[in-house]
Amino acid sequence: MARGRGGLQSGPAANECWKQAMQLLEEDETVRGVQVMATERGQWLDRPDLLVRAARHYEGAAQILIRHAVMTASQFITTTACPPAPLDTWVTAECPARIDISGGWSDTPPITYEHGGAVLNAAISLDGKKPIGAKVKRTGRLELVLHLVDEGGDNTHWVISDLSQMADYTQPSAPGKWLHLACLECCHIDDLLKFLCLLVCDWPFIFGRFHPYSGIT
Repeated sequence: MARGRGGLQSGPAANECWKQAMQLLEEDETVRGVQVMATERGQWLDRPDLLVRAARHYEGAAQILIRHAVMTASQFITTTACPPAPLDTWVTAECPARIDISGGWSDTPPITYEHGGAVLNAAISLDGKKPIGAKVKRTGRLELVLHLVDEGGDNTHWVISDLSQMADYTQPSAPGKWLHLACLECCHIDDLLKFLCLLVCDWPFIFGRFHPYSGIT
């Protein structure tokens, strides 16, 4: 709708006119927040620059709602206690890739709460392999070693031996942030100090990721 004349869609989203709606979403007043956003949106559609700025606030709203969904995901997940795997034994998990056939992003809040949405996806393998996965093993060393392999086969790794090395896991540009978050989520532990002590002192391991082009690392 802005036809490229309104500037970049990514940018600040802190205009005072949208503050009430954002606050309602933060407070889990989703229905009211979506209604206030829809009302405010009507005032931002007559110029390309205003339209893009409105889109930035909808991106911000989506981040709020997705964050709330992630934070409550543990309510729908159950785990069963089991003995730890033997030392130096890999435990591997794999899954297929997802492709969007139609309707992409129409299921993204808050727009979907107002207009509904439908997305058609398919799970596929690549070159006969499941391209997404991770593997882990206990090493007996008092450290957490994270490995990340990109599509070019380059291997980046981080050695975590101190709590301060994971304290920046909420920063978008933090090295290895996604692997840190994956470990935190898998362990269902909110206290970062408790998490690190558990891994470092009780069952340190190597955490690896692989993809279809380079294989398991």
